[in-house]
Amino acid sequence: MNRLSPLVSEVVYFAAREAIRNAARHGRVLPTLKIAANQRPQEMEIVIEDTGAGNLDIRQKEPSSGQGLVLHSTMMAVIGGELMFEQVPEQIARVVLRLPLTS
Repeated sequence: MNRLSPLVSEVVYFAAREAIRNAARHGRVLPTLKIAANQRPQEMEIVIEDTGAGNLDIRQKEPSSGQGLVLHSTMMAVIGGELMFEQVPEQIARVVLRLPLTS
């Protein structure tokens, strides 16, 4: 079993928390969150989907500094991972956190 260092654990935790916070803040309607965590032998992945807004254009007009996911994307890169924001069909916003695991 791979154990994450305290630093890596905090970066992943706060990146996931920011994605969930964004869904709650920008979802406009009570967001429907889907959160999945997958661990493969070489990789950990957390997927957070927000299906609550129905209109991503509205989200982009919401006042915000817009730096939350950018900051956490940078922090994920520092620890060797990645944070991706995707807009998928039916107005679903998806954040994917991936982190390679080392033995």
